[in-house]
Amino acid sequence: MMNDNSVIGREGTADVADSIRYFLVCYTFASGTMPYDDTVERALERGWTRNEIPEMRTLSKAYNVAKDNLAGLYGVLPVLEELEGWDGQVTQEIKVETLTRNGECRISVRRRGRMNGRDHMEDTPVIRIALSVPDDFDVATWRENYIESAWNDQVPRDMEGIQRLNECISMEPYWIDTEVDVNLDRTIRERILMSFREEATSIDHKSLKTMVEGTVKGGYGRGTLRNGLGGLRWRNQASMYAVRVRARHGDATAAETLDRLESLVQMFAHYNRSRHRWYNENSRTIRQQRKETSMSVIQLIDGERELEYLRQCWLDSRIQSEAIHRDNERKLSQEVLELASELNTESADKIIQRLQDIQEEKVTIASRYDEWSEELEGGVPQFPEGTFREIDEEIERNLSEVTVTLSRLSDDDDSHSVNRVVDMFQTVLSSPSRF
Repeated sequence: MMNDNSVIGREGTADVADSIRYFLVCYTFASGTMPYDDTVERALERGWTRNEIPEMRTLSKAYNVAKDNLAGLYGVLPVLEELEGWDGQVTQEIKVETLTRNGECRISVRRRGRMNGRDHMEDTPVIRIALSVPDDFDVATWRENYIESAWNDQVPRDMEGIQRLNECISMEPYWIDTEVDVNLDRTIRERILMSFREEATSIDHKSLKTMVEGTVKGGYGRGTLRNGLGGLRWRNQASMYAVRVRARHGDATAAETLDRLESLVQMFAHYNRSRHRWYNENSRTIRQQRKETSMSVIQLIDGERELEYLRQCWLDSRIQSEAIHRDNERKLSQEVLELASELNTESADKIIQRLQDIQEEKVTIASRYDEWSEELEGGVPQFPEGTFREIDEEIERNLSEVTVTLSRLSDDDDSHSVNRVVDMFQTVLSSPSRF
């Protein structure tokens, strides 16, 4: 169900007061998942497009979630009334540990009880599992078909591909001579394959957060986002951003964009909603409710205190953005120093292009900050003197050492290549727009 526009309002309507020029956006995400088909169905009802919902999980991400879902499963293994070497009753549960990243995992049976009159816990490895996609299974084609068929009824779905997902996870005894209980092997196989198929055809809270955060703050931080609302991180809070009412995301206003995002988040939260249990299995009170996925959009009054907060947010965000770019320049200057004696025309061209790309991205991002500075009454604060002194000093030291190397080279193409790179860096360092 779409939100009532009165919650957020639309730019240029009575819902946004004349004095309101900023929104405060807050969000939090709890772990969860939602089938891609269900997500698309609700998106179509709202008139959304494919790029307005999160992407479907990749197989590697689905595998990581599926194997983690096995961990700590209770009720799968029976409680043993007696076991050789143990004193009395022994409980059992599944333990999953990663052996190689996105690769093999070890499944163990964890037993708890008493041994020799003391509390004891012991893990026994039983099964190895791994993501092992068959060579003749084109995952990219299958995934694209699944997504397209969700959006377009005229596109037939590749049902055989869905069945082939069962072939993508391998299972075998942990060692050649490891004896695995038949019922345990069957239970683990059924559970991980069912979970893997579900996760591989779903969206998750991580992709949802990436979409929301990328849209709200687009244009800042790492990457080259050229769209988005250009929000400022609110007082260094991880999930709070100030957004200009006049900002736009493509053809949509800030209010329209935030309305859509909030509706998307609420849709996901509603699907993953669960009743809070006030007592655990041991009848112990659980006083704090679990974190839930939510998003709030608040109209921020244009008072002097709020403006001062925004000015500081602008300065903090601007410093962070500039520091990232200067550190990229520093790393590039270090690379030049290491390769100085081996630079040629081709490698020099690549380094110069990378330096130019950094400068172009800085200009793009600076324009977003300029939009804020034009609106903030009383102007924006100046950068504290010497903010980037250490980074700039290291760049200059690297260039000085490169110049020494340059003096040792003969006047040939290599010498000319090094000189071009040094000149480019000097131009950047002496730019009038540099803080």
